[in-house]
Amino acid sequence: MDPAETTRPRDRTIAPALHVPVTCVTVTDDAHRTYRARSGPVPGDLITITDTPRTWRFVPDLTTTGDGWLLIDACPRCGADVPTARIATLADLDDHLDPDHNKEPVHEFYTDPAHLSGCQNTPLQH
Repeated sequence: MDPAETTRPRDRTIAPALHVPVTCVTVTDDAHRTYRARSGPVPGDLITITDTPRTWRFVPDLTTTGDGWLLIDACPRCGADVPTARIATLADLDDHLDPDHNKEPVHEFYTDPAHLSGCQNTPLQH
């Protein structure tokens, strides 16, 4: 196992929320998102689920009072992996996948540091 990969509490909460085995959940350090700690910035958690034909990636949603995650997907303009939807349950993920569902990106989509320079979806470009 890569030293950056560990078993973290988040893989024990996202697995049952999305009805996947915990063995299909990997949590690694997030190269694009850091959080402040007393000792300085620390990498955030990047959660990857590989139980389906498609690989799903999430970061913790720090704005929720319970368990919740932000789905990471490609920005339609720059192609960078950025938060696109709030997910707390399998139903939320199903709604996001429904082609008739409103897919307005979450606020974090526009402020995420992973956007490529010059992307029209960043705050400086609005």
